[in-house]
Amino acid sequence: MKKIIGLFAIVSLLVLSMSSCKRSSSDIICDGDFCYWQRDNSNNYYRFDKNGKVRGYNEYTTTHKIFMQGVNPMYNEPWSLHDDTLLASYFFKGRIVFIRDTLIILEGYNPPIILHKVDRNSSTFRKLKAAPIDPHDYFLM
Repeated sequence: MKKIIGLFAIVSLLVLSMSSCKRSSSDIICDGDFCYWQRDNSNNYYRFDKNGKVRGYNEYTTTHKIFMQGVNPMYNEPWSLHDDTLLASYFFKGRIVFIRDTLIILEGYNPPIILHKVDRNSSTFRKLKAAPIDPHDYFLM
């Protein structure tokens, strides 16, 4: 009987400790080496990496195809979290009012900024990963 109680106690502790584990906001923003996020279902995308850099991308449509192009090729802009504020200096700064694995809502703009994570298995993710970074794009904005 003592073995059963001991086993129950160990299993209970494991379940409680696993349920209390919460991913940090920075782990959600940059899951692994990097993640792409789309802003407000627009043609604006951001690549957040684990080194604290963010790069912007725009989606362009021509008569023949849709392609991605980097918008700030000179260098990657820094991103950081301070308390509950996400700062991507060149692109936006806002207080995180909601964050989950696939959605971030930032307050401080009207309307709030909504970021949707780009699925790693999607064609959009592949296009972003293959997107060229052209030095002239920065001046076309």
